Amino acid sequence: MDEMIRYIFGSLRCSETAMRVFAKTLRKQRSFNCSTVMVATVMTVHMLIQDLEIRSMRDEIGNLKNEIKELRKTEGD
Repeated sequence: MDEMIRYIFGSLRCSETAMRVFAKTLRKQRSFNCSTVMVATVMTVHMLIQDLEIRSMRDEIGNLKNEIKELRKTEGD
């Protein structure tokens, strides 16, 4: 009887230790996931801003090309 109780409590202790390790791993994983989400969000925002800047530069280049063409036409006349 004494051996059965020791076995049961020993098994419970092992299970409890395994659960602690598992909970610790989950906490670390949650922290890593939050960091990953933050990096992904920052990179996405950066890409969107960069795309807007590229579009703005293309529009500006197009306007400057049109202005150069108009100036050449007026100088050619």
